[in-house]
Amino acid sequence: MKKVQLSNGRMVEYGSQKHINELDNILLQLDHFRKKIIGSNRKLRKERYTISKAIESIRHMKRKIEKENAKKLVVEDAFLEKIIMEILQWK
Repeated sequence: MKKVQLSNGRMVEYGSQKHINELDNILLQLDHFRKKIIGSNRKLRKERYTISKAIESIRHMKRKIEKENAKKLVVEDAFLEKIIMEILQWK
């Protein structure tokens, strides 16, 4: 599995809970910056738009990761169910 580097320098598995938490943290920081620092300043509307697109992109990446994790759980559950059924048949 791929590894990603967090903002603190640690390496974690792509799609892990720590990776998702890092994405959430980045989203919160960007949203705060967009709302509080830039605000409704008309001179900075292009910058606000760019930050909004970055937020949208990170949210898309997070949803994709969460879907992949859900698929993995379904496969793992099916595999475990198969093993349990085989064990029960042996008894």
